[in-house]
Amino acid sequence: MIPWLDFVTPDREARNALGMRPEEQAPLKSDAKGKTLKADLKAKYWQPLTDGIEAEKKALEIDPQYENAMSYMNLLIRYRADLDDTKEQYQEDWKEADKWMEKALTTTKEKAAKKAAALEQGASAE
Repeated sequence: MIPWLDFVTPDREARNALGMRPEEQAPLKSDAKGKTLKADLKAKYWQPLTDGIEAEKKALEIDPQYENAMSYMNLLIRYRADLDDTKEQYQEDWKEADKWMEKALTTTKEKAAKKAAALEQGASAE
């Protein structure tokens, strides 16, 4: 989570400086105006974001149903995609991030259903 928190503000500031709308789904512009800005951000944040992704993978090896790790995986991949070199890379990363978000939502619903069933079974046993 920390790499995402460290990157989210500089990423938004870079998007603003480059004239990109917040909802614009594309990597940071690397035109003449943005080339140095993007390169600086990539040099500073690519590895921490990648390390964060690896940490979430380890957490999911320990607990494959850890929905918070899935949610942060989504965020880390999505924000790291802003540093991708091509729109195609960016779109692939967003597809992967979407899969993690969907998995987190599904896991949360499954856990809630199991908990409700257990509570119901416990109430009927009394």
